[in-house]
Amino acid sequence: MAPFTPDAPDAPDAIPPAVAYRYFAALPDALSSDMLPPTRRSDAMKYTRFAALSILSFGLSLGCDSVTANEQNLPLDEEWVTVIDNVIFPYTQDFVKKPYETNLVNTLNIGRRTGSNLVNRGHVEVIYSKEFNGKADPNNMPNIKVEMRRFTTAHDDNDAKAQMEKTKLYAFTAAPSDKVPDESYEDKRCEQPWVPSPDNYTVWPDGCFLTVYYDGLTQPLRDGADLRVTVPAAWRGKLNINTSDNIQDTPYPRRSNVTVTDLAGSVEVEFDEGVANIRLADDFLEVTNCTAEDIQTCRDVGWNLADAMSCSTAEGKDDPTCLGLDKEADCAANENCVWNGCPCKSDNFATIKVSSSSNRSGNITVDMPPGIWATARLQNQDSALSPASDPGCTAKVECGDFTSCDIDAAGSEMPWEIVAELNDLGDDNIAGSGVQITAVSATCGYVEVAEDPEDWDNGEVVARGNINLCSGCL
Repeated sequence: MAPFTPDAPDAPDAIPPAVAYRYFAALPDALSSDMLPPTRRSDAMKYTRFAALSILSFGLSLGCDSVTANEQNLPLDEEWVTVIDNVIFPYTQDFVKKPYETNLVNTLNIGRRTGSNLVNRGHVEVIYSKEFNGKADPNNMPNIKVEMRRFTTAHDDNDAKAQMEKTKLYAFTAAPSDKVPDESYEDKRCEQPWVPSPDNYTVWPDGCFLTVYYDGLTQPLRDGADLRVTVPAAWRGKLNINTSDNIQDTPYPRRSNVTVTDLAGSVEVEFDEGVANIRLADDFLEVTNCTAEDIQTCRDVGWNLADAMSCSTAEGKDDPTCLGLDKEADCAANENCVWNGCPCKSDNFATIKVSSSSNRSGNITVDMPPGIWATARLQNQDSALSPASDPGCTAKVECGDFTSCDIDAAGSEMPWEIVAELNDLGDDNIAGSGVQITAVSATCGYVEVAEDPEDWDNGEVVARGNINLCSGCL
């Protein structure tokens, strides 16, 4: 498309502000490169809108009876910026021993839903990467990386930059309140000195909170940041994620999505009306504090937890003197007995819990390996749902994806609710055990969505509140 001029054959006679924005935003190639900052094309698309508004001001002087360009706030996302990198992330007992003397990271908290100054209101991505695993070697330690992509609405580029500079990363062991961190938070930072290191390395403590804060009196309702966190693939701790939609400006309904890639441990997510996609790692282990060898033993004996505290003689026969005895205290001390049960405890299975907030309709997909023993409870809780509802939200388990799949028949007439037991290999197991998967949408409804800032005034209406459990779909 040629640059807009009053003489251009396809120039509109009068352009309402919303239409004009789309018209000029489609012209990045037509603008001279010296009008744009020296960035990649994706940046050029963003900055073009402000250059286009300057042209729009000229167009308005030709007779358009609309607001002037400097009266409009337009959305702007910056590029991803790395804010924390190469911080040691200890995830096994190897890093607790000398000379490392660190604390294991059992919990990581990302995002905050409520408050006036520390709310991210954006997408959250967590990636479990084998490249970050490292090992107990000072030259190749496991680490964590945090990236942030801030967003705001502004009149122009300078205004946007000044506004976004006030949005900063909150990374402290203290649970976020509305207080802006000050010098009293210095010893609570998530980047703490690693004492054994002579090279000023830093180490990540347990229980850190990652969100954003506004370095001012009150965080503007349209300001926030997307967060992307990369952790070691072998970390099997508990991940907590909270985020909320950014919908204060109705022309730009910015829904916040949650994406977890190759999860190795437990996760709990609360979000609004975006999309939550949780993919478990291919080598996911059902019990969070059991070794891969012990878990394989449990799989070999069919996860027979009900009879886990049993022993047999070396000849393979049950010995009444050791039946029911504890492995560590009794069985191991009895030279006539050999442990033949599942060594993993039934109360330490991983948990996957994903839910939309109250009165919100969110889409949820959980993708797990086909052979994992799990109990899944998927539900849309909208009390108004019926077979004739529009939209008709569903909760589905793709049974054909898994080794075995037993559906609770009670939910057969309610397609928005389902309970399933997957890959249960033992007849004597406790019903409902295994990895616990709970996915809940509070409501079912149509939601207006604009995926990109370029679509701020041209979103689409989609149905939200659908839940799916599958293997290999993400």
